Amino acid sequence: MVRGSARGCALVLILAACGGATVSPSTITTGGSPSAASVPGGPMPMPAGQLTSGTTYVFPDFEGLALTTPEGAWSAGLLNGGDVQISSTSVAIYFILPATIVSSDGTARRDWPTDPEMAKAQLEAAPGVTIAATEPITIAGVQTELISVTARGGSAEAPLIQSGSGEWGFTDGENAVVLLPVGDRLMFVTYEVRADTEAASMSVLEGLAFLD
Repeated sequence: MVRGSARGCALVLILAACGGATVSPSTITTGGSPSAASVPGGPMPMPAGQLTSGTTYVFPDFEGLALTTPEGAWSAGLLNGGDVQISSTSVAIYFILPATIVSSDGTARRDWPTDPEMAKAQLEAAPGVTIAATEPITIAGVQTELISVTARGGSAEAPLIQSGSGEWGFTDGENAVVLLPVGDRLMFVTYEVRADTEAASMSVLEGLAFLD
């Protein structure tokens, strides 16, 4: 929801990620863990920092959700509170477990639903958010929807969603959202829609899987 300095993020962690927030910048960890490439074998815990193409990393606390890193230079930001950012030099994909969503009039908070249809309805009812289109998509073996969202005129005083990592909101423009069940919770996956980065964003979604 933050504009101006926040442009360039599809969904921004208010202050910590883009310039004015309720959480400290130290809540995002982007380095300090050993590279997974140094450990031979199969899937491994996702480190903070650079990821190796073709390696499968298991997200922390996402009920076995894993990412096989696509080609290119990708890194992981692990946020205190459990959310994760996967990014390259040109795009960021956010994996968020919301606690609340703003009410339709922007004056209150509502519990984040566990049902995708209810969550989609609350998302469309949020101030400044319009669902432009939806299309079926299978992510990590789960049939869900790719939701195209247009955001206009959001407010930092009424952030779209709150999670254990802080307050989040769209910047103005076109964004994509996937609502993915993770255990008994509903994950909010999102990225900014741009013609020059759409293929890279989709390559991350296509690399997701739930491990047994």
